[in-house]
Amino acid sequence: MKSNLLRKLQRTDSSEELYKALIDGLAEIQRQGVDRAILKIEECEPASDVTGRWSTFNESNYYPFETLTEGEKENILGEKHYAVTSLVADNVGGVVKYQSPGVEVYQRTRVHPFLPKLKPESNLNYVTQGGIWAVNGQAENSLREFAKLASEDGWTQEMVRERIPVAIQEYHAITRELMENAGVYKALGRIDQRQYTPFEKMLVDMRQNIATARKR
Repeated sequence: MKSNLLRKLQRTDSSEELYKALIDGLAEIQRQGVDRAILKIEECEPASDVTGRWSTFNESNYYPFETLTEGEKENILGEKHYAVTSLVADNVGGVVKYQSPGVEVYQRTRVHPFLPKLKPESNLNYVTQGGIWAVNGQAENSLREFAKLASEDGWTQEMVRERIPVAIQEYHAITRELMENAGVYKALGRIDQRQYTPFEKMLVDMRQNIATARKR
């Protein structure tokens, strides 16, 4: 039978490896220009303090539906309570800004607001609580603490390392879809027919970067 001390040491080793995987993941998403990479989405119990009151603006503020992964969209359209954990940059789509990159944890509780019927995709259907958990650099110990708690909850470095490439591909796929829906590719095609302005050159470079990402 293993001693309590041995179990504690093994958990510490496991959380340290998980911490390293998170650090590597943050470095990789920054290298690829990804500002939010989903690590885990899971159903959860509703927050106990959200019923029988008005929610604040901040609690209804969240990322636009069209920028979310299919996993989040399915939970929203299924009217489920869920939690989502992500690696994030310091500026996520211009919607949320943090002091530095880290791990973001949100709990989203489905509610029935005292409003006319809303679209299923509306963020007003949720009370959203959370934000940055661990900040890389200035608060390194908080990231270690997250790794420790996540390790005790069953997270492994293998799970994180396997998930990060998938999350990056999801991000690139969403970016391509948003650009296609906005008509960016058609505009770029027209730009190709004449000399570029500086802004147009930036768009061309963006298209080339996305084409490279498709091949990865």
